[in-house]
Amino acid sequence: MHYPLDEAYKRLKLQTKRTEFSPKEIGNEVAKIRSEINANTTKDSDLI
Repeated sequence: MHYPLDEAYKRLKLQTKRTEFSPKEIGNEVAKIRSEINANTTKDSDLI
């Protein structure tokens, strides 16, 4: 797993075809990644 910031840049580049992003765009994408990680962690822990 990449760090969330690296993953955010990668996702934004794929989605927008741009290479520069505002801090707000990056922050929003990092927040999405963290919520996905938390959701996956919760689902996995429910199986134990």
